[in-house]
Amino acid sequence: MRHLLLSSFAAFAACLLFAGCGSSSSSKPANQNDGKLNGTYVFQQQVYTYYSDVESSAARSHTARSAQVRRLARPKALDETSSLHRPFHRLVTSSARPVAAQGSDPNNTGVVWGAMVGSLTFDGKGKVTGGEIDYNEPQMGYFKDTVRGDYTIFHDNSGTIQIVSKTQGATFFFNIALEGSGSTAAGAQMVESYSDNDGNVEIGTGVMLRQSSGVSQSSLSGNYVFGMQGETCYGCSLPSVGDLYAAGVLAANGSGGFSSSSEADVATVFATQNAVPLSGTYGQPDSFGRSAVSLNSNGAMPQNYVLYAASSSKFFLLATDSSSSEAPAYLFGEAGLQSGTFSNATLSGNYVLAENTEDLQNEQYLDTYSDAYLALLSASGGHVTGTGDANKAGNVSSNVAYNYGAYTVQPNGRVTFTGTTPSGAPAPVLWLQNSSFGYGIDQLRGSTTTQEPGLIYLFAQQAGSGYNAASLNGYYALGTLPAATSNSFLYIAAVTSDGSANLSGSGATSFFDQDGGSGGTGSANGKYTISSDGRGTITGTNDSIFGDGILYTVSGAQSVTMDVSDGDIAPSLQTFGIGS
Repeated sequence: MRHLLLSSFAAFAACLLFAGCGSSSSSKPANQNDGKLNGTYVFQQQVYTYYSDVESSAARSHTARSAQVRRLARPKALDETSSLHRPFHRLVTSSARPVAAQGSDPNNTGVVWGAMVGSLTFDGKGKVTGGEIDYNEPQMGYFKDTVRGDYTIFHDNSGTIQIVSKTQGATFFFNIALEGSGSTAAGAQMVESYSDNDGNVEIGTGVMLRQSSGVSQSSLSGNYVFGMQGETCYGCSLPSVGDLYAAGVLAANGSGGFSSSSEADVATVFATQNAVPLSGTYGQPDSFGRSAVSLNSNGAMPQNYVLYAASSSKFFLLATDSSSSEAPAYLFGEAGLQSGTFSNATLSGNYVLAENTEDLQNEQYLDTYSDAYLALLSASGGHVTGTGDANKAGNVSSNVAYNYGAYTVQPNGRVTFTGTTPSGAPAPVLWLQNSSFGYGIDQLRGSTTTQEPGLIYLFAQQAGSGYNAASLNGYYALGTLPAATSNSFLYIAAVTSDGSANLSGSGATSFFDQDGGSGGTGSANGKYTISSDGRGTITGTNDSIFGDGILYTVSGAQSVTMDVSDGDIAPSLQTFGIGS
């Protein structure tokens, strides 16, 4: 959802590696508030990398394409009373944005998928004093490294982070919007963008959480529900390459083992494997909260992973397998500790469902079109029904009927349905973390497949009715959920709502265009509406990174939004919340 796209990478060529525009120094401008990031945080990030035809035949390495990095400019130290803390540069209307370049010449250009997880320690004074990352881009390979860097936080809760890995020399630059209302941030929404002198570009979106102390192997105990996405058989010769989604439960015994009650549902466009047994091990977390994980899924999922624990109840996961064999190699996601007991009574009331998938019906080139779904579901009398909004590669429809039918909630939190999706496919399988949240997978659509399956997020509404503009009141951090295709428009924003339908703030964008990549920073001003059932709209002003969107309210602290801007063939989903 956007009215405009901001600033070419070329406009920032003067911002060199450590002498970037507006870089932090020992003399802090009055509007900086670096103390809000203090301590250790863990993060995960989805990564898309565009390789230009300049390097298509050359060996690809992170070290080579990180040299002489050009990247999004750091915010200039403007007076805090200014409505814009960052400079605008080249402005392009959303309708003029071209299809991503990777589809134009697949023999000479290419976009590859990947993900990164890690841990960063902030000193409260603008320096990243330590950290560790694991990065897996299956075409290029996997690496683990330690990092250092610096960061800047503004009083509007926006900021930037730059880190450099010690051995690989890889540089990563993030714009962020802090989460939480306390003096120390609970976390942040993240968006990444940079390019090198060969025209190679990396973009990404992610989330960061403050790490609690005392995370150990023994504290990682209980049942953890997870949701993950990735790619099957990346780069292999088989015709079965496609998106991979998994949701399930890992039963950790507190002494390094996952018990036989662990299981998952795994979906690709070619097949769905239900109730796959899992077993494996996890190690003692190091000082960064990192632990090695091994999972046996009989080939349904990658085997080797790392986890970074934010606490004993939350961690991020990344597969570290290479793509040297014809097996799943790229998968990442998050897991949360289950609480409570589970029965049909657990699933009761109103829920917001959010899903983003790749569109196979409309796309002309691989990985360019996507579909987004938001729905308001009601679980009552043992059945789930509802209505929602869909954006199928730019074709928007409302009042879409959801008839999932009767449901069964198993004691481990797994939920199955007897009905179907709006497309007529079998209804998804869900995994409940508790009565308020869960993950799920959308299943195979049979011989008339028009889209990939997807990863589902399920949020329980705080109330079934009575929402209005005042329900959105205060400061919020907005961030893009993991995208379904590399052609999606990624952004974050630090936004304040006045409770009277007005939004103000600042944000940052990242995306591919026909020249490789682009992005920038600017205002996040707009209007919104909320009806009594929690459904609403959001519209940006002419100078905003917002465009047109549909908003579903989960609570006064959280909403989910969906792009519906004209000409958007790869709509994405955003979370809009003050919590971690």
